[in-house]
Amino acid sequence: MSALNRFMLRGPIPPQVHGVLDHPLAAVLIAGPLVLNFDDRAATVIALVFGAGAAVLGVGTAWSTGIVRVIPRSCTGMRTLRSPPR
Repeated sequence: MSALNRFMLRGPIPPQVHGVLDHPLAAVLIAGPLVLNFDDRAATVIALVFGAGAAVLGVGTAWSTGIVRVIPRSCTGMRTLRSPPR
């Protein structure tokens, strides 16, 4: 597999770093409107909803920082890549 293909599958941020950054992002989105006293109620609600969503997604991932440890391949919808026969 070429380096470009590996990069496109993994992305620019390694999964461990991405998983660690999910939690502070959720905390900032949840605490930000409360600490900064947003004037607009809609902005507060949107930030809280996005923060709750980021927290759920950050915790519910199958990465090293999430609580999901094993996901059967049949549930992911992804095909298994097999090496060619020898």
